[in-house]
Amino acid sequence: MHGNKLIHRSYSGPHLTCIKYPQTLKVLCKIHDGECGNHSWGRSLDQKVLNIGYFWPTMRHDSAEYVKKCDRCQRYKPIPNLPAEVYYPQNSSWPFMQWAINLVGPLPLAPAKKEMMIVATDYFTKWIEVEALSSTKEADVERFIWRNIICRFGCPQSLVTDNGSQFIGKQITALFAKYKIKQHLSTPRSTGETPFSLAYGTEAIKPSHITVPSISLEVGSVDQNSEQMRLNVDLLEGEREKTIVRVATYQQQLKSYYDKRAKVRQFQPGDLVLRKAFITAPRQG
Repeated sequence: MHGNKLIHRSYSGPHLTCIKYPQTLKVLCKIHDGECGNHSWGRSLDQKVLNIGYFWPTMRHDSAEYVKKCDRCQRYKPIPNLPAEVYYPQNSSWPFMQWAINLVGPLPLAPAKKEMMIVATDYFTKWIEVEALSSTKEADVERFIWRNIICRFGCPQSLVTDNGSQFIGKQITALFAKYKIKQHLSTPRSTGETPFSLAYGTEAIKPSHITVPSISLEVGSVDQNSEQMRLNVDLLEGEREKTIVRVATYQQQLKSYYDKRAKVRQFQPGDLVLRKAFITAPRQG
């Protein structure tokens, strides 16, 4: 005690004067956004309070909370580019079980005024189904899913799309509900194998092999080829299991890297959020 003032012993400088609320708020206001304030952050702010000669037990917490409530700091601080959520990988354990669908375009105008393209990629084999579209309405997307996926490969367990109106409308939602198809959000990953080999157990014959026949085409026979293809299909399950392990390993490595940079931000109903305006309002006068 020094007179009627409480003094705190400092290990890095002169003794500090102990203060309490509302004096603490006045000190933080003057140092942070006063005439000589520079809107310093929480740790720098409580260090400046110590250098001036004040102390209270909760000064570090109070400094951080004061900075969070500063209107100018919220408006002009750099926007964090770190991920706001951790990474949740999507796995597919069997061919044509899960597809990713996306729209590409607009592209150079083609006949019939087709300038958009819808692309579906199987998560396991990376098999691709593509169709050019002149419009991207729900009916076009529904027809593509029915003809190119359901009729050719059967009903998938899930489809991965974005939040476009073509994928979340009543018509598409009714189609998903009818065939019990789940909807997710994600992107496909590489498997290290070709889609044809994961689907049929062998590599496809390239056009160059037809133009200039290789020794395997000249010597082999149709019967030998058919027998080898049946054998490859019997052994295909082992190759698919290795692909599952390869994809899972890759996704774990990606998740480990992604989560190190993630800064999770959670909001509750009723929280106030400052929305950044990307288009400035015109000046008056």
